[in-house]
Amino acid sequence: MYGTIRFLIGLLCSFGLEVCFRKSSLSVKKRRIWVIVFFMLFTPLLNLLPFENLFWTFHSPEEVYAYRSFGPSHVVSIVSGEDYDKIVGTSRGSRTYDFVPKTEKGWKIWVYGGLKEETTITDEGLFLCCQSIRSAKGFFLTVGAFSSSPLEISDSRGSEFTLIEKAEGASEQVHPFYSYGAYVADSEDPYSVTVDGASFRLDDFMHFTRIG
Repeated sequence: MYGTIRFLIGLLCSFGLEVCFRKSSLSVKKRRIWVIVFFMLFTPLLNLLPFENLFWTFHSPEEVYAYRSFGPSHVVSIVSGEDYDKIVGTSRGSRTYDFVPKTEKGWKIWVYGGLKEETTITDEGLFLCCQSIRSAKGFFLTVGAFSSSPLEISDSRGSEFTLIEKAEGASEQVHPFYSYGAYVADSEDPYSVTVDGASFRLDDFMHFTRIG
């Protein structure tokens, strides 16, 4: 719905521009070129401006994800944060994620920008991804690895890690890939996470280093 509305607005504005150009001295060919260029530039710009936030509040993060998705969508997991919720889902067969700002009355549409993301892949093949939003407290951590059994994860701030997905291997010889997500609250103390007995510390650049 989000993209469809902006596509229709782009068409209407382009048609209005064409009507205005008819009163000018431009040739038909030049008018069409200008209208096409306007449509190709204006419509993508609308995707960056969620004007719905001015008058519309959603009742759940699932509603936001469905509204933002192009075509059929399915929510796989929601990681709840203090200022934002992170949604992991599928849209048109592809895995996607979105951040949904929270208000006292409900959820809004995220204005793209301010996202910092850093990924560490350890020598053990562990996947650690930190995502933080400039206007929000804390950060979101994704932990993943190929394993014959579910991962045992804990951290220094008592975060709650929830299973996002268990993806089966490409063959019987390949272990499933387990991925977990958690919201990590702010703290002045150094942050560390332990996965199956191996501990990793987060530095100031959002990279992890093994410490035990």
